[in-house]
Amino acid sequence: MRVIAIVLVVVLCAANASHHRLHGHVNRVLRKLHSVVPEPSPNASTHFYIDAVLDHFLDSVASPQTPKWGQQYHVDQTHWCGAGCPVFLLIGGEDPQGPPSARLFMTTLAAEAGAMTVSLEHRFFGESYPTADMSNHNLQYLTSNQALADLARFIEYLKSAATPDTFSQPPLQLRASASSSKFITFGSSYSGNLAAWFKLKYPSLTVGSVASSAPVFAEYDFEQYNQVVAAAFANPRIGGSKDCVAKIKQGVDALQSLVTVGGCEGDLRPDGCICEHKWNCKSESCAVPASKPTSNSTCGAIPSVPHALRPCTTPASPEDVGQYQQTVMGLFQILTQFNDQSYTASINTTCAHVLAEKSGLDALAAGRAHLEGNCGSNCPCIPSDYQKDSDLPVLQDINFSGGSDRQWIFMSCNEFGYFQTTTGANQPFKGFGAVDIEYAGYKTCRDAFNVSLDYKGPKGNSGRLMANTEYGGRALQGINITIPNGSMDPWHSLGITNRTDEFFSNTQHLSQQEQLVFIEDTSHCRDVYAPDIFDLEYLNYQKDSEAVQWAHAKVRANVLGYLQ
Repeated sequence: MRVIAIVLVVVLCAANASHHRLHGHVNRVLRKLHSVVPEPSPNASTHFYIDAVLDHFLDSVASPQTPKWGQQYHVDQTHWCGAGCPVFLLIGGEDPQGPPSARLFMTTLAAEAGAMTVSLEHRFFGESYPTADMSNHNLQYLTSNQALADLARFIEYLKSAATPDTFSQPPLQLRASASSSKFITFGSSYSGNLAAWFKLKYPSLTVGSVASSAPVFAEYDFEQYNQVVAAAFANPRIGGSKDCVAKIKQGVDALQSLVTVGGCEGDLRPDGCICEHKWNCKSESCAVPASKPTSNSTCGAIPSVPHALRPCTTPASPEDVGQYQQTVMGLFQILTQFNDQSYTASINTTCAHVLAEKSGLDALAAGRAHLEGNCGSNCPCIPSDYQKDSDLPVLQDINFSGGSDRQWIFMSCNEFGYFQTTTGANQPFKGFGAVDIEYAGYKTCRDAFNVSLDYKGPKGNSGRLMANTEYGGRALQGINITIPNGSMDPWHSLGITNRTDEFFSNTQHLSQQEQLVFIEDTSHCRDVYAPDIFDLEYLNYQKDSEAVQWAHAKVRANVLGYLQ
């Protein structure tokens, strides 16, 4: 159960493990790149804005008794040309937020525009703790509208910072006043939502925004995620094929009938034959004995589970099966979201391994082994004990420890949903029926936050999620918002798309001052990185595609246009 700025406000996209692969996406890619080719230390100073407000919507917000706290931020004046010049503000998302990286396209634009770059960490993440702990009571202050208000207050502070500065520790020292600087929001993924929504909610504070890969439509049962995974694995332009998807589906369908609660001894197989497959699982290894043919001559022998797909323990409950199925599925989901971004495996290489096998089971095992670093006979077993292997201890831990899972899952349960299931049509994981919304959504929220028995998803409003009512969903209706989206990004199905895209919704409405930049055949947040950032030896010198170059040109033109 794990669920992947003039002042230019840049919002990093984020990917959580297992059922939430949003969290930390860009930061994970940057860390991976840094581990191979270290990035020079940024020329940024680190501060805490100690005049941040716990609750922006109290009537007593101006009272000296209003709780204040310290929100971490970073400032880099390397490219700033001083008074009247832009400031690019990187809005932190659901992950610890460090200084703006030189490997971001935002920094490329900062060098061109003479902009200061600033990053502001999201409340409750990293080292930005507005409360003593993360109890259910205190998490009431973890909402998107509080985060947007944090941004507004912080920008006003930057514009009017007095000398000497008494609102930051250590005090902020700018080489000039930022009072006449213009602000643009620039974001991706959840924090891309914030970039777009900030322009809607506080239009006077920014002259524009770039909201990349932003899933602006909140949805409890996010079944479209796997539908885009299927489309990506079937896309020949990125190395996929329909045969690859069919092979994965064959493996899933075969595996789901083998790895069941208590094995399948005594139960009927899908073909009506008696299942004599018996598990002999102990601790971290699971030996699968040779299958024996049944007494019915029309029934064949039961295939053994391949080594790379063996569960660590015998599933004893539907939740254990869900844990197992979600882990197997998650490898293919993460690959799709990160395709051609810092990792040596790709849809192209994975499909080559899948199609090299004859049976679906062996194909699925080959795909898993490749995605685990070509582990072969050394592949670890697959977690299959919900109580032991899931994120439950982390989700139930109310203490701040630098992690992000409890916070992000709370926001998902409370506002956005985004729980990825296998219930949708036209995708290869439908056979993994244990990963439904009851398991991926309700049980997660119940175990982590003790939601009521009649919980049906995030806060609603007459059948519509409140987040969509508050921000408009796909009907943003703002001004000066640039919206890049990749066609092979699973999250684009909840965002703004081309009218010809499979996931286009008639509820989508943009104003004349908003522009979609739809990037064919690209994955999550691909436009966020500096040009040719993946042109490295270990990645076989991946140059930016023509589509990414085109997207960068569009974003650059819009950002410079917002500055006029």
